[in-house]
Amino acid sequence: MDEYVSKPFKQEDLLKIFRRLFHGGKALESTGQVSDRERVVRQLSGESLETQEERGAPVIDQSVLNSLRDLQMEGKPDILKRVIDAYLSSTASLVETLKEAYSAMDIDGIQNSAHSLKSSSANVGAIKLSELCKELEMNCRNNTLENAPFLISGISAELTLVRDVLKREIYSI
Repeated sequence: MDEYVSKPFKQEDLLKIFRRLFHGGKALESTGQVSDRERVVRQLSGESLETQEERGAPVIDQSVLNSLRDLQMEGKPDILKRVIDAYLSSTASLVETLKEAYSAMDIDGIQNSAHSLKSSSANVGAIKLSELCKELEMNCRNNTLENAPFLISGISAELTLVRDVLKREIYSI
C-alpha cells in the first residue's frame, strides 16, 4: 500500500495521489503542455483542463455530483435526486439546531450540528459550506466560540446558495 486517504475523501484528493503516482512524484512540466496521463486522469475525473483558480470556487463541486450519478443503476430510483432530497430535508433543521445550541451556549450541541452538516455537505459537493462547518467544529473542540457568530452567519448564507443550486440541479434534470 503506497497511499492512504481518510474519509470523507474528495475526488481531488484521489487525483492528487494519482498525479503523484503517475508522474513519479514530479510536478508537471511548466511548459503548459499536459501529458497524456494527466489528460486521462482529468478526463476520468470530469475535470476540464482549466484550473480551479481560473474557474473560481463553485458553490457545488460538480465532480461530486457526477460521482453520485455514476452510482445510478438502470431501472432504480434516481440516486442523485434521493441524495439531494435527503440533504435538503435535513439541513434546515441542522442549522436551526446549530443556532439554538449557540443561543444556549451549548458547545457540544454546536459541535455535533456543525459535524453533521460538514459531512453531509461534503457528500453533495458543498465544499465551502463543509469547510465553514469544519472550522466551527474545530473551534468547539478547542473550547472557543469566539468566531461562532461569524461562522454561523456564513454557514447560513452559504447554505442558502447551496440549496438553490441543488434544487436547480434536481429539477432541471
